[in-house]
Amino acid sequence: MTGILVILTLIDIALAIFLVWVSGFILQGVNNTGPIMPEAIYFVGLLVSCVALPALAWLLRTRLEAGMTLLIAALPPILFAMLLSLSPT
Repeated sequence: MTGILVILTLIDIALAIFLVWVSGFILQGVNNTGPIMPEAIYFVGLLVSCVALPALAWLLRTRLEAGMTLLIAALPPILFAMLLSLSPT
């Protein structure tokens, strides 16, 4: 289980780096004076989840079942795939 958790954590870190790398394309120049775009909310939520959920999985790995711990760590790529499947508005 620890090996899979390490792999999922590396995937989450890579996803966070990717999100920061393409943030200009996602946010399209959103500044503090403009309206809040749903993409910005998705971006911030996914970026926070990429960092927080693997850390939470590592903290709770001894208290939870293995499947639940792996599910917590796998949520950011799952959420990313779900958001990619949405049609743009």
